[in-house]
Amino acid sequence: MFTYESLCNVGFYDENFKMREGHNLLQRYKEDGYMLYNLPVPLYKYRIHDANRTKNKKEVEKYDKKLLKD
Repeated sequence: MFTYESLCNVGFYDENFKMREGHNLLQRYKEDGYMLYNLPVPLYKYRIHDANRTKNKKEVEKYDKKLLKD
């Protein structure tokens, strides 16, 4: 969960990331010195099916590389 003020400070989600946008956002939070914590309870379930975007390995690799550049 993020405050609106902190989202404004880091610049919201980067629209150039069609995958891994959450990873990019967390990376920018860390770079700006925000403290991040994990809740021990999952707040959602990831549903696995044949059309999952994360099954497209080339796209995942593309955005993983883009994360490393930023």
